[in-house]
Amino acid sequence: MATSGNVDPQQYTRVSDIVKEPKKMLMPIEGYEEMPIVLLEDAVSPLVSILPKIQDYAYVAKQRCESVPPDDLTQDESASIMLYSMEWEPHDKCLYFALNAALRSEDRRKLKPWFSYLKLVLTALEKLPSTRCNVFRGVNLDLTNEYAEGQTFVWWGFSSCTASIGVLENEQFLGKTGQRTLFTIECDSGKDISRHSYFQSEKEVLLLAARQFLVVGCLQPAPGLHIIHLKETKSPITLLQPVMNQSVQIKPTSEEIQTKKNKFQQFAITVAGGNGDGHQLNQLARPYGIFIDNDKSIYIVDFLNDRIVKWKLNSNTGQIIAGGNRNNRLNGPTNIIFDKENSSFIISDYGNKRVIRHFDKNRTNQQILISNINCWGLTIDKNGFLYVSDCEKNEVRRWKQGDKRGELIAGGNGQGSHLNQLYFPTFIFIDEDYSLYISDSWNHRVMKWKKDAKEGIVVAGGNGQGNSLKQLYHPHEVIVDHLGQIYVADCQNHRIMRWCEGDKEGEIVAGGNGQGNQPNQLNDPTDNNIVLELSTTDYERSQDFLFVIAEPTRRSEHTHEYELTLNSIHSAMFSGLQTQDMIRDLQQLSKTNISNDLINYIKSCAEMYGKVKLVLKHKRYFIESIFPNILNELLQDSEIKECRAISTEQDLNLVSFEVIQPKLESLKKRCQELKYPLLEEYDFVHDTMTKNLNIQLAPDANLRPYQEESLQKMFNTGRARSGIIVLPCGAGKSLVGVAAACKMNKNCLVLCNSNVSVEQWKEQFKRWSTADDSIVRSYTSNKKDKLNGNACIFISTYQMVAPKKGRIIETSEILKKLTNYEWGLILLDEVHTAPARSFRKILSTVPAQIKLGLSATLVREDDKIIDLNYLVGPKLYEANWMELQKLGFIAKIHCEEVRCEMTSEFLREYKRATDHMVKRRLSVCNPNKFRTCQSLIQYHEQRNNKIIVFSDDLFVLETYALKLDKPFIHGNVSHNERIQLLQDFQRNSKNNTIFLSKVGGTSFDLPEANVVIQISSDGGSRRQEAQRLGRILRIKKDTININENNAFFYTLISQKTNERKYSSKRQSFLIDQGYTYKILTHTQIITNENQLYFSTNEEQRELLEQNPRTPNNHEALPTTTKKNFK
Repeated sequence: MATSGNVDPQQYTRVSDIVKEPKKMLMPIEGYEEMPIVLLEDAVSPLVSILPKIQDYAYVAKQRCESVPPDDLTQDESASIMLYSMEWEPHDKCLYFALNAALRSEDRRKLKPWFSYLKLVLTALEKLPSTRCNVFRGVNLDLTNEYAEGQTFVWWGFSSCTASIGVLENEQFLGKTGQRTLFTIECDSGKDISRHSYFQSEKEVLLLAARQFLVVGCLQPAPGLHIIHLKETKSPITLLQPVMNQSVQIKPTSEEIQTKKNKFQQFAITVAGGNGDGHQLNQLARPYGIFIDNDKSIYIVDFLNDRIVKWKLNSNTGQIIAGGNRNNRLNGPTNIIFDKENSSFIISDYGNKRVIRHFDKNRTNQQILISNINCWGLTIDKNGFLYVSDCEKNEVRRWKQGDKRGELIAGGNGQGSHLNQLYFPTFIFIDEDYSLYISDSWNHRVMKWKKDAKEGIVVAGGNGQGNSLKQLYHPHEVIVDHLGQIYVADCQNHRIMRWCEGDKEGEIVAGGNGQGNQPNQLNDPTDNNIVLELSTTDYERSQDFLFVIAEPTRRSEHTHEYELTLNSIHSAMFSGLQTQDMIRDLQQLSKTNISNDLINYIKSCAEMYGKVKLVLKHKRYFIESIFPNILNELLQDSEIKECRAISTEQDLNLVSFEVIQPKLESLKKRCQELKYPLLEEYDFVHDTMTKNLNIQLAPDANLRPYQEESLQKMFNTGRARSGIIVLPCGAGKSLVGVAAACKMNKNCLVLCNSNVSVEQWKEQFKRWSTADDSIVRSYTSNKKDKLNGNACIFISTYQMVAPKKGRIIETSEILKKLTNYEWGLILLDEVHTAPARSFRKILSTVPAQIKLGLSATLVREDDKIIDLNYLVGPKLYEANWMELQKLGFIAKIHCEEVRCEMTSEFLREYKRATDHMVKRRLSVCNPNKFRTCQSLIQYHEQRNNKIIVFSDDLFVLETYALKLDKPFIHGNVSHNERIQLLQDFQRNSKNNTIFLSKVGGTSFDLPEANVVIQISSDGGSRRQEAQRLGRILRIKKDTININENNAFFYTLISQKTNERKYSSKRQSFLIDQGYTYKILTHTQIITNENQLYFSTNEEQRELLEQNPRTPNNHEALPTTTKKNFK
């Protein structure tokens, strides 16, 4: 309700309608929900005796409403909101006044005349999105005695609020003098009714009736002004019955009809599948792309069955031509096209991150065309060039034969909704003019990119997610006919839409009759993704539930996204949740109907849980199952059969078989592919064979709630299971690891990344548990404690333990002793490094009952991160970074990307250079970047902040550090000198800045640091970006206000260089966690230009001359930190 100009006091009396709110609990509001939905004039008819002129005002409201109102409301629904917002004389005869009086009455019989109107207006409000925001109400009285801090109360009437405090300060309303009470309200369920209000220029937010609030605090900042801070909370009982879904709808007039149908046949004929979700040859499971040949045979991408199936005309079954159980395996294919020139199919093998060529006739071999790509859509132009959409990089590229990168055609500017951006592009189509049509799925639109265009135009949708004719909801397949008409599979709306370029809305040509399996219906199979709206009143319950059954994939300001996976469902069952519990709760919490496909997926995953186990006995591994038929089924697989230690086939009722240990990894991987992931559990309570440590947590080791929750996912009823816990840096991963080792109390092997990390882990065990040096042993290149056969916690690095040729005798003996131990637990710090070829062998060489992986950044730039599912175990727990920040467990970080113009001479040399390393060094040595870095250091040192500056290039690292007279650490600095420099940085108040190479990305614990400046980086590495931010995530001891920024993360980027290209990819992981980056230029940072180095042309030329022109000069650097720059 922000306003300007003159204010009509009567217009805002709804905002001050507070005084008459009852101070006691009333009976819930119910009964209206069973009424049918009727026209507005019929809804207000029972109110004539209460409001004599109500029919006249209802007529006015309906006439003022558009015939097709916004937000997908009917005219009567929109008019019911407008009628509530209208005010007339006498004031007590306004609808809102009389309605709220009835809602606040103890006599619930007074509500009966209002039931029809309540049903209509609450149905309308239910369709509007709920808003989480701060709003205001006020009254010219002192009400502080009625609202005590800590009190919980209910406002039974509808509450009109304003989003602008300026409205309340107006002299014609509350004014700025006299006794007045201002309510500032944190609401979760506010409804912005401005587009349906009588006063449409005002931003009015309406809180529904019977909302419960908590008084957070009371202030008196000025004479007569009392501010009461309220927060909306959830009542333990339902105070306002929800609107019931009605099958009877208001019949619209001809002018109100929104659904236009073309003269297409509206009852379809099934030509393939139709026999339920399954893997038989007469079934399909989530079919995606199709191709029809000249014989009218249909080639179908059968996504969940990992295969391509050919259905001949009038056939009742299909024929597998690729994938399935064949040797040419596919993993989640999404699209198929036919290449006439090569008489072959091209398949988007999404799960294997590749595009392949498949020859159907007389040839069984496949050709990999493109690797390491998150491919989805495919199309081919008349010249034979291939176009592929990449749904992770949010771009489309054109590929010619022999291309290594392809040519960028559309997108490539990061995830977003601008016209030069895409957000999860799926299917694509190219016309005769080389115009590319893209289903921009998560932007709910179809984009057209003309040949050589730098940005696209929206040709369908683009009006947000929804089901009106102006909107799309996750569009998929798109085709353009010879007339230029665009046909779109509007997936989540279960319809096919037709649009013409320039149209404001499309028309339905098939489906649109709801989700179902009737001949006139379509049913989009679920993609197992769940979107949680933060504005929903059931947010906390929904979040707790999704934490148990699904994996978080992305968190933004207004929504969180989750994915149901086989492993997440198995984790839920380990926690005690049953199949029917998951399905029931999903149905209760979802605002849309849960599809049968999703229900069947949950059931099928649940059926696999615990069927096959991997068990360690006396340092030998066995596969066990109480289902002999499943073991026999597994042993029919040729790969698994080769992993069996004894290959006799005489026992048809077997319950276990031994595994050849060197083939353990292959066996686990194959079982995962066959949807039988091996359950690794350990009954540590009853294990008398593995030695006990006899340790416990220290008395002052108090676990935070999220740490306890993560451990609950690992332990259940005296058993432990293998898996991975993901917590941000500074959130106490080490304490979680120590607590897990104490709870199991068995031999524990800890592996980490560096000697410094080994020392830190050793100190963590001694700090947080009763273990001492007799139990905690370490093995590094500098310190080699011995294994003496006693129970112990043995800490080393991946590099020291990994099998490698050329090991010295002493190390070989340690490896042999490790292998001879039967470890209860292997604790894997920075577990994302474990899939490396040399490291992963440790996991099958060293015997252990279970493995626990810890990481803050469960990402890799290759595709090996998914291997952790079988190498270590499923993800058990992943913390919500923004929630931990909100609760004050980690620092609140302000992120900025500072874009620095290249000076003319450096830019000229950059363009001339051909070597990648030389170009990178020129972009990092950019004088404007140096001066920006120096300015930031000066600014934060004046505030006694502790600053880390990161650079991957060693020449640049020393150039910056020595010129600024700051200490630095890189790989050539000795271990002892590193320790000395780190301690000085932490303890010396005069040494507030240190320069680090990539060796400081994860290994160093620097809790005092609260500023990071990165001047160079490792390409587009998302993990490095998150790890560097993690250096300042630990909350500082002197933090007073957890809601203010208390740490700062700067990325310095040189304009017109490759650094711009990499920055958006680097930031994507942190953006998915909820972080945002503010974009600045170097001119906004640099203020004292004359006091900075390299401000003159002479200094800049000197720096350019000292910059090596060959890529390897930086390797021969001196190792002292005391050298002068000149």
